[in-house]
Amino acid sequence: MNSPEIPRREEGTTSSGEAAKGLIRAEVDRGGNLVRLTIDSHAMRMAAAEIAEAATSAVQQAQTAARAAFNEGLGGAVDGPTAQQIRQSIGGLAATADRQFAEISTVLDELTRRAGGPA
Repeated sequence: MNSPEIPRREEGTTSSGEAAKGLIRAEVDRGGNLVRLTIDSHAMRMAAAEIAEAATSAVQQAQTAARAAFNEGLGGAVDGPTAQQIRQSIGGLAATADRQFAEISTVLDELTRRAGGPA
């Protein structure tokens, strides 16, 4: 092969992307981590900025494909609660906990009073 490469870090399922008419290709693992970047020798005729932009695009395409494959594998089940919904749930749990602690405190105060302890 006549192109520089970042060596593969792990075997397994990968997703890929390409840019510059296929002269620059990227592969990412299931987590979206770059495992291979292939730059064809013909791409060396491009300006450095164009190579960098194309490499970035190829990696981003591969990462997008990895996310899509992950979502598909989950049957689209990655749509979870929003941050606002989580904050509301936490707020509701905190309010419930406060009420329950107040009730427990009242009961303990009453038990202490009945037992003749300090009120």
